[in-house]
Amino acid sequence: KNIKDNNVKYFIFSSSLSVFDQNKFKKNLAPYSMYKLRIEKYLKKISSKNFKVIILRYPNIIGSDPKGTLGEKNKFISRIVPLFYRNIISKKKNILYYDQKNKAYPSRNYMHVEDIAKINLQVISNITKFDNKFQIFNIMNKKKYTNFEVMNILSKILKIKPTFELRKINKKESINQLFKSKDDILKMLNYSPEYTNLKKILKTNIKWFKKIY
Repeated sequence: KNIKDNNVKYFIFSSSLSVFDQNKFKKNLAPYSMYKLRIEKYLKKISSKNFKVIILRYPNIIGSDPKGTLGEKNKFISRIVPLFYRNIISKKKNILYYDQKNKAYPSRNYMHVEDIAKINLQVISNITKFDNKFQIFNIMNKKKYTNFEVMNILSKILKIKPTFELRKINKKESINQLFKSKDDILKMLNYSPEYTNLKKILKTNIKWFKKIY
């Protein structure tokens, strides 16, 4: 509200695809997703022709600077790639969530952090293309991967065989998130992600992880 009152014309909010389950808002939202959705709804309420809001819903953001000079380090939350990496190199057991009824691992969409940064810059550079007072864009890479595939590809890069244990998936999580987006922001911006292959993305993590773990 303060931003709007100070004559800012555009507001870009970094949201998350985690608010969804089968193209509908999740009924049992985790705190992180709940926070994102509450802010989305508030921004929609206060948006206007003089305060245009652009919501960018990100997939799972992974990867590091390929040179190993910059990356993620977070002691407060458990993220899938750093967790798998630490467990594989220390030969600890990984926990994989699994749907016993449907015999399926949960799959997610992953995008490299550099592609996310470049998309944000492209949005700013093309800000006048966003005519509506409130727009939502679901940002996705070409392919989804299961938690098993993430662990397996990372282990092959490291050349260390992983060990794992299966656990029942939490009812808050979906097996295969589906998303429909009215507008394709990548086409709108004429941007193609540089990193579309999970192996290529995970390889960028290694130099950084070797520095911090």
